[in-house]
Amino acid sequence: MLKSFAVENFKGFSGRQEIELAPLTLFFGQNSSGKSTLLRVLPWLAESMLDKRPGPCLDGEVAREATWDDLVNTQASSAPVHLGLQFESGASVQWSIRGGRILGTCEIAKITCSTKDGSATLSDDGDHVWQGSEGPVDARLEGMLPQGKSPESLPAPFAILQKELEIVRVQWVTGVRAPVGRVVGVGGTPPFTLDSDGHNAARHLYFWDRLGLRDRRRTALADFFSRMNCEVTTEDVSQRGGWFRVILKPLVGTGLPVNVVDTGEGFTQVLPALVALGRAEANIGPNIVAVEQPELHLHTNAQRALAETLVAAVERGGVQVLAETHSEVLLASIQLAVAKGQLPHESVIIYWVSVRSDGSSVASVSYTHLTLPTS
Repeated sequence: MLKSFAVENFKGFSGRQEIELAPLTLFFGQNSSGKSTLLRVLPWLAESMLDKRPGPCLDGEVAREATWDDLVNTQASSAPVHLGLQFESGASVQWSIRGGRILGTCEIAKITCSTKDGSATLSDDGDHVWQGSEGPVDARLEGMLPQGKSPESLPAPFAILQKELEIVRVQWVTGVRAPVGRVVGVGGTPPFTLDSDGHNAARHLYFWDRLGLRDRRRTALADFFSRMNCEVTTEDVSQRGGWFRVILKPLVGTGLPVNVVDTGEGFTQVLPALVALGRAEANIGPNIVAVEQPELHLHTNAQRALAETLVAAVERGGVQVLAETHSEVLLASIQLAVAKGQLPHESVIIYWVSVRSDGSSVASVSYTHLTLPTS
């Protein structure tokens, strides 16, 4: 798991913010305070590392056609942006990013990586030639890291860090998810990834059912709906197949199965987040899940059930969850679970994100001994 990440001079955060990560990390605060900025750091870095173009990815799904001016804090627009990751192993990496030669672009100016065996720094003064402590380094930048033409081209800490970063995979679930169709097309093959807006979440359920992989969703997905006294499943709409619908079946009483689209927006909006957690727990998807407003459109009873589901998923292990939320019910339910001993207090960190009088954002730990965040 990741131990922490850091940002400095990044968007609304002028000062350095060290965000320690627990198995369950929550960001709470008012609108436009910087919660989403922090939540999207890991998805953005993961996306940038997968993109082989040099430097941070600005035109991808997370950055959404951002420019350098959208990234850098307005109070110090000529200074570099700093980003960092620290791993449980003790290894860490720090990037220094500056505006690029072409207006609106950006590029990596310096990378420092540290391991238990030492540290090394590579820098580029703008000529696209990487310099180490002993002179130029024969390397090219791919994504967020330099790649040497041979294993000996780069300082040893970079090779160790490369292995650490290879396992950083993040599933981002956006704040407004795609609606589930009344009927959904099966498609030709099982989905390989989960769309960030959950557009193909229902197809994951379909193939889990048809391929006998129901155990892969006997985790967060089944847990949440069982707490709501129902079961989610899929059924074909014709003998020939090709189309299916998502059905909720009551676990108790005499109620009839109902199409999930007829239950309101809450269940359809929470479905992608639960599929993401299920994929992580089953080790078929990224184990870091970053969810914006997981409680969207849910009744307070369902928000409590979701909190209990998150607690149970973290308790089972194998998943690291980051969520930004406006729900005091969600926070209080998680705190209550800790107070009852259902989850160790060190497994949860809650940050209160606020805006100072000078306009800069700051994130402070507001949860240590079961105290609700206050402004």
